[in-house]
This record gives sequence, structure tokens and C-alpha cells, in this order.
Amino acid sequence: MMSEKKSQVTSKGWTEVNLLELLLSLESGSRPIGGVKNIKDGIPSIGAEHLNSKGGFKFQNIKFISKEFSRKMINGKVSVDDILIVKDGATTGKIAIVEKNFPFDEAYINEHVFICRPSKFVIPKYLFWFLWSQAGQSRILKNFKGSAQGGINASFAKNTLIPVAPYNEQKRIISIIENLNKTLVNFEIKHCEIQELITKAFRKFTSNEKGELTTRKIGSFCSEQRIPIGKNWHDKRLIGVSNESGITNLRIGGKTTFEKYKVVNPGDFIYNPMRVDIGSIAIWEGQDVALTSPDYIVFKINHTISPILLLKYLKSPLGLSEIKNNTQGSVRSRLYFDNLAKIDFPFLSENQQIEAQIVLETLEKVKIESENIIFQMQSVFHKMLQKAYLGQLKTNNTKDEEVDVLLNKIKLEIAEYSINRLENNKLQRKIMTRMKTNGKTIMEILSEAGKPMLVKHLWEESVHAKDIDGFYATLKILIEIEKKVVEIREGNDYYINLHNEN
Repeated sequence: MMSEKKSQVTSKGWTEVNLLELLLSLESGSRPIGGVKNIKDGIPSIGAEHLNSKGGFKFQNIKFISKEFSRKMINGKVSVDDILIVKDGATTGKIAIVEKNFPFDEAYINEHVFICRPSKFVIPKYLFWFLWSQAGQSRILKNFKGSAQGGINASFAKNTLIPVAPYNEQKRIISIIENLNKTLVNFEIKHCEIQELITKAFRKFTSNEKGELTTRKIGSFCSEQRIPIGKNWHDKRLIGVSNESGITNLRIGGKTTFEKYKVVNPGDFIYNPMRVDIGSIAIWEGQDVALTSPDYIVFKINHTISPILLLKYLKSPLGLSEIKNNTQGSVRSRLYFDNLAKIDFPFLSENQQIEAQIVLETLEKVKIESENIIFQMQSVFHKMLQKAYLGQLKTNNTKDEEVDVLLNKIKLEIAEYSINRLENNKLQRKIMTRMKTNGKTIMEILSEAGKPMLVKHLWEESVHAKDIDGFYATLKILIEIEKKVVEIREGNDYYINLHNEN
């Protein structure tokens, strides 16, 4: 039944319907009782942790379900053009689209993800980009329920309105979106290359793998500053430090006096002893004296060592590794200055330091410019998405098929799909029931045989040995829909073989 809600779009020839009216199916997955932790191989099981923020996937920590369990699953199998949506937890609403380069021939979602399978009369990328956009995310998350481990349930699809343009206009809109996104992605790739250059350059100047550089203990050219400000704390800035932002304003709660706070002079280093192992260290570059908490460590350089190089070293993977090796405490580890002083630092000549600083500062400027460009492009991209789904990109054409005709086609396709799916599900349940008692599936027999089999012999050995109609119905699905097997004719004989074999 089509939505009776009044359309909120103003573009001529458009309408709005709920998401459910555009989907052939809305599915959730599952995992076996006891989880998948100990399953090291099998069929990939896709969860919320495998969706990235860009609408794609990350498979660094893939999990699996057994082939036996996958055969019991009626729902949750991933197909090209499916849109996956996280249904609960901190990343509720995060989405990804399954494209042709998806690395797995067969995969299933787990119970924390929905599959949205669009009608063929809706361009998958058109639906994806709207749901990914700020407007789409807002509409999805209006269905969020619960607090501790809240999320969305299947009813979100009925309550999430989607602006629908004529099919050919969808194509034109997606062409614009994809071209701009491609440009943005290329800039992001270049930005990653710049970051890699910085890492390589820094490694070149500080790595002592060959033992060619002289090293000195940090304590030989740095000294801790423990001076409390005393009564002169008025009008002084209170500073802290974070691993991402560097110098920050210090949180003071209800505190009103600061006599015991430490003096931080311009050029001094400051770090949080309990968070320095994740990079919470910075240089105070202000022109006036500042104050910081007595719990923070403040130190200064007493030598012609480049402070920039020392800071980069302490925030680099090598420096952070040295810091972790020198921290104290079992519950909450701390890096006191006495421990920092024991860390070795590559001691470059003055000319080498100048060269390193020029190279690194130049690359840092390029990196910052690149970040600014990407930030501006992301802003443009989001604004363009907003205009696209309000029908403001001037992509309309009076010759386009009316959207009502499109919706009727979708309605008919959904009805046909539902009938076929119901029949296939009944057949699958019937097969599973038989498998519990005797016989093997067509796929199992072909896999074990490793060669083409005569149709007659395949039927006789399968779970369908007493059900010729069920055998041919299953074979039709494997050939025409799932495309897992192929039919081969040799003279008057017909053979069946696995699709990926010759």
C-alpha cells in the first residue's frame, strides 16, 4: 500500500514515499548460538564494525559463520546493490552500499545490521546517497529508541520518507553526485600520500636502525620546570593539552584559586603524564606566561635542539613506543619526567636539524592546505546533496516518465518478488527438513565430484531423489537466480557443473 502522507518535496514531478515502499525486501541477519568467535573460516559475517563512515567497508577483522549454518539462513544474504544499515549501538544509522567490487562471493549480515534491497526501478546509488546524507541520517535516527543499547527496529523503514524523482532524473542526479564524490576521494587519496611523505621524511631524519646516528638521553638537554605561580596567578591563561588539538583551555570545575599551579613559559613543553602515551604533549607557543595543573609535567630544552623535531619524535610511533616502555604504574600508568629523561633521542647536527625542520614544516603546510581543501569540498558536497534531494539541481526533463508510473512498477515488482520469495523459502525449508534425514544438496554433490555430472545422476544422489519437481525447481534457482551452476549440453546428454569451473 502506497504512503498516504502528504509529500514534503516541492520539485515538480517528484513525490515522497516511505522507504519500505521502495524495497523488495528488508532483512536482518543472525549468528549461531554461542557466537562466531571460534570460527576461523567459512562464510563472512558482516556486522556494524565492518561499515566505514564513507559508505563502504573495512574488513580488517572479518568474522565467519559456518557453511552449514549459512544454508539454514533464509534471510540476510548480501547481494550487489544492497544497502546495509546499522540497527543498534553507537553507530546506529551508519550505512554502506554493496558494489560490484565487494570482495566476497557469498556473505551474510549479522543481527546488528539491516539489508535494504531496492527495487530495480530505483537506482541503488540514488537511494544510498539520500540515506547517507545529513537529511537521510536525520530521518533514520528519528526512529531511534532506547538509551543504553538503543537502536532502530524494522518499523524505521515505514517511518522514513524518501524523495522520489523520475527514474531518468535519478540517473542525472547520481551522475552529478558521483562525479563530485570522485573528485573528493581523489583529494583524500592525495592527502594520505602527503601524510605518508611526512612519515617517511621524519623516519629518514630520526631513524637509527643502521646505528649511524648519535643518540642522547632526553634528560641530558631538557630540565623539568616545577615552579608554582604563587599569588601572581591572576590574569594568566590556564592551559591543558590533548593528543588531537595540542594546547587547550584547562578544565577547572569550581576551583577559584591557583597558587600551586605550574608556570609554563613560552617555548616550554607540557604533557599529561597519564595520556602522553597517546600523544597528549605540546609546546606552549603563546607570548605570555601561562599556568597548568600541578598534575601536568612541564619541561624546557637547555640546548640547541629543535623543539619541533623533539615534539614530532615524542608523538611518532617510535617515540610513543619508547614512552610506553618507560611509564610507571599498573592500574593507571604515568610518565614522570625522570622516566622521560631516560629515553634516547637521535641527536642531529645543527645543519641536519635545520634541514629536517625546513622539510617537515614545508610538508606540514602542504598537509594543512590539503586538509582545508578537503574540508571545503566536504562542505560543498553536503550542500550539493541537500540541493539534489530537494530537486534544486535543475535536472528535470518534461519527457521523463511520471513518478506515479514508476511507483506502480515498483509496486508490481515487489508483489512478484514477495510471491517468488515465499515459494523459495518454502522450498528451502523443505530441503532443510530432508537434509536432516538423508541426502546431500546439489552444491555439495558437485563440490565433492569436482567435475560435471549428468542431470539424472545428480538427481538420484541428491535430497530430491523422491521429488523430481523439487529438484528442477532448485536447479532453476541455482542456474538463473543464484548463478552458482551452469548447464552443459553434450549431444543428447545434459550435465551440470559449478559456475566457476570449466
